[in-house]
Amino acid sequence: MKVFKFAICLLLLAATFGSLLLADHAYVLGNRVSVIDTATDRVVTTIGAGNAPQALAPTPDGSKLYVANYASDNVTVIDGRTDTVLATVPVGSTPTGILATPDGGKVYVINRMSNDVSVIETATDQVVATVSVGTLPSYAAFTADGTKVYVTSYVSGDVAVIDTALDQVIATVPVGGGPLGITMSPDGTRAYVAQDTAGQMSVIDTEFDAIVATVQVGSLPKKVTLSSDGARAYVANLGSHNVSVVETATNRLLATVAVGLNPYSVTLTSDGSKAYVTNYTGNSISVIETATHRVIATVAVGRGPLHVALTSDGAKAYVTNEFTENVSVIETATGRVSALVPIGGYLRAIVMADSQGA
Repeated sequence: MKVFKFAICLLLLAATFGSLLLADHAYVLGNRVSVIDTATDRVVTTIGAGNAPQALAPTPDGSKLYVANYASDNVTVIDGRTDTVLATVPVGSTPTGILATPDGGKVYVINRMSNDVSVIETATDQVVATVSVGTLPSYAAFTADGTKVYVTSYVSGDVAVIDTALDQVIATVPVGGGPLGITMSPDGTRAYVAQDTAGQMSVIDTEFDAIVATVQVGSLPKKVTLSSDGARAYVANLGSHNVSVVETATNRLLATVAVGLNPYSVTLTSDGSKAYVTNYTGNSISVIETATHRVIATVAVGRGPLHVALTSDGAKAYVTNEFTENVSVIETATGRVSALVPIGGYLRAIVMADSQGA
């Protein structure tokens, strides 16, 4: 009887905390949403989305995933537990970015050609607000408490600050220089903006919504990645083929690390000891040792690598190759490519989640 009761307890725990017991799954955007089981490095299911899926965002609890479809002007809502489509939500013109609030109550969709942001309520999967922003909006980031979202607009050269309770723009910060990627500090007090045409990174004080520093980096910076403690910012400079490392306490340039051709993004390991850089036309990944600012490995992958996602244990790195339409799987301990996973279609994004919800 005791053994039977213990077995029942295990089943109840599995039902309640099943997501903690399963391996990571990688959700990859190609022509469809492909789900890779990282234990076997095989696609276990594919999910239909709209035309030209461009970006995806899971809710914090992993119960839903939202896919922005660039060419069909809508968002596909996927059940994170069953990997089935729950809804299709019409939004603005050419949605290219999407992110969920920290509490998972809303999803904000960046509509590039209609110059606005659609706000979806996740409880109903309905658009509850449409917020006009600058011209050609590109990227967005929330403050840590989720009370504000900052949206960069490339052509108008500004950052719109949206109050998420009101869903209204409460400030506009002029930055200039083609603002693209934006990243928030862990405490939410600073926003870091890559300025593509200016070759700079601007730092915004989120209390006063004003620029407090501008750091010269390399040519054509696309994105900014912060260390988990917020102490360092890593900027991928596509035009100068390097990565700028900035000390955020002083906004001082610490190092410039030469990498491969046209670096696009930087992904840090959970302990911050390594940075994985996608070299878009170099068809490789540069691995930077962050303690020494030195490239310790260069790993050949497919053509047009854009993004890297790491498993929760850090044992594997998954690289989306846009033009070879596959994912390279790198064993992080050895730097060896252990698998190539065919997907199909130009690969635009990847997130790591649990197939039963995170």
